[in-house]
Parts: sequence; structure tokens; C-alpha cells
Amino acid sequence: MQAKTEGIVFRTVKYSETSVIAGIYTEQFGLQSYIINGVRGKGKSNSKSSALAPLSILNMEVYKKENKNINRIKSFEPAIVFKQIPFDVVKSSLVLFLAEVLNRSVVEEECNEQLYQFLKNSIVELDATNNPSDFHLHFLARLSNYLGFTPHGKFSEETPEFNLADGSFVKSVSVLQPSFLNGENAKRFSDLFFNNTELQLNKKSRKELLSALLEYYRLHVSSFNILKSLEVIEQVFA
Repeated sequence: MQAKTEGIVFRTVKYSETSVIAGIYTEQFGLQSYIINGVRGKGKSNSKSSALAPLSILNMEVYKKENKNINRIKSFEPAIVFKQIPFDVVKSSLVLFLAEVLNRSVVEEECNEQLYQFLKNSIVELDATNNPSDFHLHFLARLSNYLGFTPHGKFSEETPEFNLADGSFVKSVSVLQPSFLNGENAKRFSDLFFNNTELQLNKKSRKELLSALLEYYRLHVSSFNILKSLEVIEQVFA
């Protein structure tokens, strides 16, 4: 059958001299893989290939066959044309980072309208924001809710430590374990998830909070290993 749907590009890989396979999170069908012809090679217009940049949002007409791992796209065009992301080094670096996170953590091959709208709204927000320095931290915190591992409890005098492995704020333990946060790191982690006020982070604390978030994801998402784009993000915010 043929269907029309929006979709968010997670990644593309070379398929032939003129084609790619794209992993696209669609509004109607969840995560899907599509062969897209005629977007590579000499003499090809770069308008189609640029429309497939990470986290681009597309209007698509697709072929959908049940029990088929890879389908085809009949046509596609940008649903939203970004004003800043392609031209802003910080935002374009964040897009590469977030796309890699999503490619490793979102695997649903079924419709999830709430998750799709969250992703779409977040990308639009990134394009428009004037201060993207903490955007990726808030994004990771909110995304964990859709993936099913929002932390339990909050930082307090009674529960001043966070167990990354079981996702809970707990009482102090006699010897701090490798997967525990305490002190200011635990408080910042709690504030990120549960406090709507703006985070007051310097370069060091921002890096520490990101490191804790990625370890949290690694412990709760299978096959979530070291991200290739992490080094770029660390350089951008160094």
C-alpha cells in the first residue's frame, strides 16, 4: 500500500552509487528503513541529499509492505525548513549528537504519536532557541520519560544520592559506588529532571552532568555505547 506520513531522519548510509538507506522515525509507522534512489552521484542536485540531513523533518509518500524490513519512498520534501541549524556550528553539532542518541535508543517499529510530537517539537525548538548550551541535557532528560526510565524520587536530605543503575534517589551509602551520584552532581541531576528553573552550569558541571546522563542511558538502553559525536560536543562546549 501507499501512505503519506511525516518523518524525522535519524541516519543515512550509502546503498549504491546513487541511493541511500535511511532510518526515519515516522509519525504513522514508528522507526522504518527506506531505500531512497537518485540522491547521490555526480550531477545530482544537492537539494534532495540536504533534505536527508540528520533530524530533518519530511513530508513523505511511502510504500508500506507488512513484514518487509526495508521499504521504498515514492516522494519526499521538507516539512519544515530550518532557519538556523544548517548555519550554526553549535546547533548543527548538537543535531549530530542527538541523532546518534536517537539512532541507538529509539527502536519502536510502531506508531507512537506522543514520542513523534516530542521529537518534532524539540527539533523546532532547537532551531529557534537563542541559547542552546543546555538543550541536549534537557532533551536527554525528557526523552528518558518516553523510553521508560525517568528517575524515581528526588534529591533531598533524606535521599542525597542517585543510583544510576536502578534509577532511584536513595539514602547515603557508606562507600560510594561507581554507578552512584552524590553531592552537587546528584542535586543537578534531580534539578534537570524535576526543577523547571534554569540550570546554572559552568563548563565543568555541564560536562559532568552530560557524562552522568550518558552513563544513565548506557545502563538502561541495550547497546548504548560510547557516542562518536561526543568528542565534537565536548569541543563545542569546551
